[in-house]
Amino acid sequence: RTSLQEANSVIGRTVTSEDGKVSGVVKEVTLYNDGIVATLDSGTKLVIGPGVKVSETKASETQT
Repeated sequence: RTSLQEANSVIGRTVTSEDGKVSGVVKEVTLYNDGIVATLDSGTKLVIGPGVKVSETKASETQT
């Protein structure tokens, strides 16, 4: 998979950091030479890398 495909695949999904301290729905992603940074619905940024959990977003988690 390309980085663009990986980035696109997490938009709208819920991501959780390895330690569980950061979690939220991905609103946008920024591609860098060395990885992908997701901006969550809370405004928090999270590097998408080893240990980050990506899951389906439940309807109750989405904000309209």
